[in-house]
Amino acid sequence: MNKEKLKSVFTSKIAIGIICFIIGGIALGNSSSGVNLTKERYDQLLEFEKVALQKEGEAVETLNEELTEENLDNKINEKTEEDKRPLSIGETAYINDENGVKSMAITIDNVKLTDERNQFSEKEAEKVVVIEYTYENIADEENLYIFDSNFKVYDASGNVLETYPAGAEKYPQAISKGKKCTANMSFTLNNESNNLELEFYDNMFNGKASEVFNVSAE
Repeated sequence: MNKEKLKSVFTSKIAIGIICFIIGGIALGNSSSGVNLTKERYDQLLEFEKVALQKEGEAVETLNEELTEENLDNKINEKTEEDKRPLSIGETAYINDENGVKSMAITIDNVKLTDERNQFSEKEAEKVVVIEYTYENIADEENLYIFDSNFKVYDASGNVLETYPAGAEKYPQAISKGKKCTANMSFTLNNESNNLELEFYDNMFNGKASEVFNVSAE
């Protein structure tokens, strides 16, 4: 909200209050108040009050125009760095485009351990976690495709996990605007803890994660 406009409103209210106090004192004939004005000055005060009320009304009207439903919705959904917190399983992250419009959504549906192994893989895998996620193309005119390269997964010790060629059965698809896709991906986990941190990058070449999820494999 514009601080200068608020200041203008409050200043107008103070001025109006003072003027009303003076005029009220005169109207009541309170001679002991020390207020002694000519009719010309009295008329000037009335005119000042009229102008002040008009300016206050204009300032309030401007503020009301700025606080439209769209602006309020943007403020509610807008996340500052201080407001951001890691999301959990089942919570949806909304990603805005360069114009601040919601363009896509991503949800981590579940994270499960699997006993399935790939006998041809040389990757060490004490555990294998399968992460299921759903993405939605809300407003992007181009097809949306989200796969494991859009994620970085870390174990409880901060080690990045490697993808693993087993366990994933749902493959991502390129989807048009208004459509959704559910897919899953597998990673090796060589840590006693099943707690994971998922960083999601809507742009794989962006150095900063769009959203972070804290989850635990079951």
